[in-house]
Amino acid sequence: MKYDVAVIGGGVVGSAIFSKLVRLGVSSVLLEKENDVGFGASKANTAIIHSGLDCKPGTLKARLNVRGNFLYEKLSKELNFKYVKNGHLVVGNDLQKLEELKKRGETNGVKGLKIINKAELLKLEPNINPGINYALFEPSGGIVSSYEIAIAFAEDGILNGGDCMLMFDTKKVVEDESGFKLFDANNRIVEANIVVVACGEGYNKMAEILNIEKSENIMRRGEYYLLDVDNTGFVNRTIFPLPTEHSKGVLVTPTVNKNILLGPTSIVSDNSTRTTADGLKYVRENVTSIFPNINLKNNIRVFAGVRNIVGDDFIIKRSDINPNCIIVDGICSPGLSSAPAIAE
Repeated sequence: MKYDVAVIGGGVVGSAIFSKLVRLGVSSVLLEKENDVGFGASKANTAIIHSGLDCKPGTLKARLNVRGNFLYEKLSKELNFKYVKNGHLVVGNDLQKLEELKKRGETNGVKGLKIINKAELLKLEPNINPGINYALFEPSGGIVSSYEIAIAFAEDGILNGGDCMLMFDTKKVVEDESGFKLFDANNRIVEANIVVVACGEGYNKMAEILNIEKSENIMRRGEYYLLDVDNTGFVNRTIFPLPTEHSKGVLVTPTVNKNILLGPTSIVSDNSTRTTADGLKYVRENVTSIFPNINLKNNIRVFAGVRNIVGDDFIIKRSDINPNCIIVDGICSPGLSSAPAIAE
């Protein structure tokens, strides 16, 4: 069978694109090199739906984050995945920076932002460090299970008539007047008129195969702690420190499965998902500055995820070299939050 579109990459973003195309009546196939979708960065991240607060105004990140946040509640009901609008808090003692962050969020179109004082903060989060005097409340912030979203989007595409091929590791592509022929390691062949390249850290490898432009990317590793459900209720909202140049900081958040997630670091790295003593120490030190009494002995897992960063913004465009290739690259944070809008 020949398809209108082949989407390479079965993470949250690729699966969302696949689902959207099929819903629009475009014959599509999702190609994933692993044995399931949601296998890469989509399975190892903070699993939160950002409001769009700290994105640089005017960027794709800002516009698509706010739009994606808006779409998630309806999608969670349509596709039956877990979604909780728990609200986010950015905490700190620098009131001026919080005011600047609030103004940036409002410029991006984020609704309901409010700066609260210590008394209001302690009512919302009684276990927080009493030395923290202010917080910026983001009511539209949420939490999800990111790999479940990838599965939900992929299943939606399949149920509506699309195809998904797992363990399809594209090794060769031939293009002629009839379109593309994509060959995997087992010499399976997929034919398509258009190729969407949405394979995260594997983008440059695929760009070489397709003979389209590569990206100058930076891989950053984020390390995490996951606490047992015994800690349920210790924190109810997603808590951020004031963001830095490279990171939204080490956060503390409940998960949709009632655990508590702590992290991440933001370390320039290779594609390795190893954890390190220094990285985990950094997480502990930052977390205990916000929640001094958090019980880290209830940790049940440490893990790491890698995100692919290309410049300061998402790249979503037709290739300048081959207009039949659509590039979706550099989808780091807030990529999960933006996925439905990226698909649009």
